[in-house]
Amino acid sequence: MPLQSPPPRPPEPSLVARWSEKLGRAQHVAVAILLHVILALLLGTMVIFEAFEAEEEEAPTWVDDGIPTEFASAPPPDPMPASEPLDPAAAGLPASLPMPSTPMDVDLAPAITTTAPSALAMLPSPGTMSGPRGVGLPGGGGGPGGTGTGRVTMDMLRGFGTTQAFDGSLRGTFYDTKQTAEGEPVMLGGKKIANDQRAYAYYAEIANKGFSRGFKERTWRDFFTSPRQLFTDRFFIPRMRATEGPERFEVKVAPMLWFAHYQGQARAPFSGRFRFVGRAGETLMVLWDGKLVLDANHSAVAPNSSRWKPRDHVDEFPFFNSGRWTSEKLVFGDWINTVKGQTVDVDILIGERGGGEFYCFLLWEGPGAEGVKDEATGLMAFPIWTTTFGPAEPPNGFKPGRDGPSVIQVEAKP
Repeated sequence: MPLQSPPPRPPEPSLVARWSEKLGRAQHVAVAILLHVILALLLGTMVIFEAFEAEEEEAPTWVDDGIPTEFASAPPPDPMPASEPLDPAAAGLPASLPMPSTPMDVDLAPAITTTAPSALAMLPSPGTMSGPRGVGLPGGGGGPGGTGTGRVTMDMLRGFGTTQAFDGSLRGTFYDTKQTAEGEPVMLGGKKIANDQRAYAYYAEIANKGFSRGFKERTWRDFFTSPRQLFTDRFFIPRMRATEGPERFEVKVAPMLWFAHYQGQARAPFSGRFRFVGRAGETLMVLWDGKLVLDANHSAVAPNSSRWKPRDHVDEFPFFNSGRWTSEKLVFGDWINTVKGQTVDVDILIGERGGGEFYCFLLWEGPGAEGVKDEATGLMAFPIWTTTFGPAEPPNGFKPGRDGPSVIQVEAKP
């Protein structure tokens, strides 16, 4: 008798569908519990009880409209919820953020940085590297203007990138997890997403399922994506309103529960070990050759976004010396062995959970780029990471300590 092939497996449900099913089951159980309580009360009226001191019953393990506690384990909301408009002056933000209206209309002034004598000038700049300079996605010129000769600056990138690809740039796509791919509201347990613990647990699970073990396209295709894509080779975004993210991708959505995924290639001009150093409010995760090497999410998000843990300098070095985020500390990634001139796939995920302020800083440590203490701010200083490991300056008007970490310059070797 010929063997019969087993029936095909049904398709795996999407993350949104799994959440809706879980929360739906939770609501059914809550209704059943309620019916049993009513029945017990009715029966109780038919029995004469002797007076006694009633013991307090243990509270049921359900919270927030029938949501099981396992899905409501996320930390409490941000100090500033999405519904509350952000007053830059009250929040201590600079009155004028370094965000010019167009990528090229910037009058560059000397950036405020820390240059330490012990930071050795060992790495060649992109302009002195032998061979082709471009290591990013195809189709770009040498800079945001596409001329092949322009020098990329933070002010041109305006935090999230420019609309034109350039050599060494990573391609960024915006995801709004409050909407389906068709633009319909995502429903959790029959309700729209709100700025609450249920949404925060949902946000962390998306990062976990869709990124922590490699970028999973099947997770992200369920959500709304922006038609506009942006290109950048670095991630050094000072404190700003969380609305800046969606606005830069030209989408009008509430500034909470969004992600931006950047993908492309990087290349080190040296052989040896290096590692990423960084932190974000609230999401910053890095895949190097498909492996998670840094989860620098805000401390309220990181416990649920992956199983990755730092191995040293845990909660040791702050990167703000004033304001509300002084308790946040830099996160040190896994050491990575790299080969000079070898291109490696890199994926970077940034995002915002609560909708108040956003910041993101990706630095690095390696040969000639050891961290040093900035005596002016009291903070440890590291170079800004770029896909070519070349020198990079903070945006115009950046003040270390107030707006973000101190940085050092990695100069080109003669």
